[in-house]
Amino acid sequence: MSDVPRLLHTVLDAVDVRAEAEFWRGLLGLTYRPGDEAPDGSDDADWLVLVDEAGGRGLAVQEVEALTPTRWPEPGHPSVSHLDTTVATRLELDTAHERVLGLGGELRLDRTDDPDEPLRAYASPAGHVFCVFVAPPPADMPRRALTGTCAFRLMPTDDLVAAPSTLAVGAAAGGAQLLTYTWLHPDDGEQAGSLLLGAPAADGAVSAAWTDTWHQRDLTLLTGATRGSVTTVGYDYAPGWRWEIDVVLDAPTVGMVMRNVVPEGQDDQDGPAGPYDVIRARWT
Repeated sequence: MSDVPRLLHTVLDAVDVRAEAEFWRGLLGLTYRPGDEAPDGSDDADWLVLVDEAGGRGLAVQEVEALTPTRWPEPGHPSVSHLDTTVATRLELDTAHERVLGLGGELRLDRTDDPDEPLRAYASPAGHVFCVFVAPPPADMPRRALTGTCAFRLMPTDDLVAAPSTLAVGAAAGGAQLLTYTWLHPDDGEQAGSLLLGAPAADGAVSAAWTDTWHQRDLTLLTGATRGSVTTVGYDYAPGWRWEIDVVLDAPTVGMVMRNVVPEGQDDQDGPAGPYDVIRARWT
């Protein structure tokens, strides 16, 4: 309907526009609208817009001469309005806490002991209140399509050969993440794989399922742990031999490393025992 307004973005006031924009850019993994990037010299920006990876507007920051931040949650000081942000697990909630404090945010409320919805509330450098709480992403969330490179080698003495690569990543049921990637084998041509990462447990333990047209055609179960933005899973495919996968979900980029672990006593002219990278991929 032509008479229904469309929400463009949320606008936040700040005395120091760039500092406030940098806080939200770093926290939410946003980027500046073209032309709003920080200049090399003096910066007198009075209006900045932050966008997501698809170019959609998320937040804008406008300059004001003075701003009295709310003292919420003190009695008699309502927040008036605030932003809600979510993470998928309690472990990610703690990681986000360190991220907020490192960017200059202030903890205002700690409700992490709530078994149903653990959360923390903060204030940005300009005093804008926001919450971070645990809410697994919905399974029908649109998948992100990323591009990048994937480098491959067979033996540890070989050079890594990079080629264009794609990645589709999105939420799956139960808080899981599904990553489907393509890569190019220098001799055997185009390949593809899928990695389904389960939601981490409270202690970070995680399970996964993996298949790849060149490495592992049969669906294989892997186990490991998530620490911050890095998840490491693997499995033993022969006595002493192991395959490991690192996934770094650090918006707006995703990285992946696959390693072959050679047991002691197996080293020969092709390289020593121990782990070596077989694939290194990065997408944005």
